[in-house]
Amino acid sequence: MASLTIPFLTSVLLIGGVQALELVRSVDNTTATCATACSTLRTALPGKVFGASDTAGYQESKSEYFSDWNGDINPACFVVPTEAEDVALIVKTAKDTHCPFAAKSGGHTYFESASNIENGITIDFRGLNQVTPNGDGTVSLGPGGRWGDVYDTLDPLNITVLGGRLRHIGVGGLLLGGGTSFLTPEHGFACDNICRYQVVNADGEIIWASQETNSDLFWALRGGANNFGLVVRFDVDAVRGSNFWGGTIDYDISQLQSVASAFGALADPKTKDDKATTWIVVVRQPAANSWTINTVPVYSEPVTETPKIFEPFVKIPSTKKNLRIARHGVFANESMDAPNGFRCDGFVITMKFNTDIIEYAINKAKSEPFSNNTQLLAFTLGFQQFGQTTLTHTNVRGGNPLGLGDSGPLIMIQVQFLWLKNESSPLDQEFQSAGQQFIADLGAWAKEQGHENSYLYLNYADKSQDVFGSYGQANKERLQRIAKQYDPEGVFQKLMPGGLKLF
Repeated sequence: MASLTIPFLTSVLLIGGVQALELVRSVDNTTATCATACSTLRTALPGKVFGASDTAGYQESKSEYFSDWNGDINPACFVVPTEAEDVALIVKTAKDTHCPFAAKSGGHTYFESASNIENGITIDFRGLNQVTPNGDGTVSLGPGGRWGDVYDTLDPLNITVLGGRLRHIGVGGLLLGGGTSFLTPEHGFACDNICRYQVVNADGEIIWASQETNSDLFWALRGGANNFGLVVRFDVDAVRGSNFWGGTIDYDISQLQSVASAFGALADPKTKDDKATTWIVVVRQPAANSWTINTVPVYSEPVTETPKIFEPFVKIPSTKKNLRIARHGVFANESMDAPNGFRCDGFVITMKFNTDIIEYAINKAKSEPFSNNTQLLAFTLGFQQFGQTTLTHTNVRGGNPLGLGDSGPLIMIQVQFLWLKNESSPLDQEFQSAGQQFIADLGAWAKEQGHENSYLYLNYADKSQDVFGSYGQANKERLQRIAKQYDPEGVFQKLMPGGLKLF
């Protein structure tokens, strides 16, 4: 764990020229103050606080992290709130005792200390996992829910919501980072379909944010992550109909050009269909010396014949194909992801839509030493497209900070490395450096080809990437002003250091 460093433990925070509280005093007394905080919370919240001696509860929270960079961290205690008032008390206690804290929704962020903190308090939102359909066409979601459980609840009602495409992804993290969905081509990012937030602020107060109330905070939360408060409830738009056509089609790497050509039709204004989405995931497994292509085509209506937009995908010779009508939750169950407990790092880049980048990126990866390093379990390249309909939705309800506007169509490339922790070999630094260089090379290619775009999707980004800068300087500065307004003492910048920060 590297988060409790001297810069982090500075005794005086200067935010906006205003002297802030002494939030964290020294390395030596952090353990003592957090022990006090955990003891206080254990008394106030019986059955909801788990120290290392509470084996079952503590290990349940630790085991739910996707990357062991977070799962290997040992907080002084996990606290599992079940109502907003619990979260308010946790924030007040952490602030009063100067105990650093973290918060975990689904625990899927790759990089170290994103949602866990050594010797501090980690708030595990798994107890706030409600899925409540309302009478006004919205659904209330808790931050600790998993998207598979959300769909399982809503599918029998024949309604759904914009959320994650993998069953085990957490509700809170995805929504605060923007959020891509099977329904994104037609309805925009998941954050553009949120109408209200219930938030615990830096003073431990429970407030609401919407277009009408705290509208500046409402804007900031739509892609601003955990820099402003802890969201304890999301009210999101319900979408009628949860039966889709779709499934999976896998191909041999020799079909790459054909798959890329079929993918191009999704972004072409002459052929696009906003009910259709897929992504291309190319997987390299060095130990098996294999390259494979996975796609998950989904059409947001239960059509009985292959949609015209997907006919080229179906005609390409495939190694596996499973297409049918099914509920939203079924498709979230089968979307591909690695199991928990490995080392993982990921990076992201966006550029103007083109299909040349697909072949370029694969050929570039094939030439890199890491693609033949058998200590690398898997290297994946994921390609997704954002059409203009998606980007137009970023302007609804007062807009969001992502800075996309009329920049489409775009293609987003996700790069992911997966390996086992090895104490005797410096694999962490090796693969992190390889990822940083690889994404920089893709950026240089995009600039050279005239395809450059600055946007970085927060939920795929590495901590070395300037996500908020990618939103545009004006939006970043506005986010910083809002953070200072709602958190002048810097509680969510310094006392809660995990995740991507504005300062």
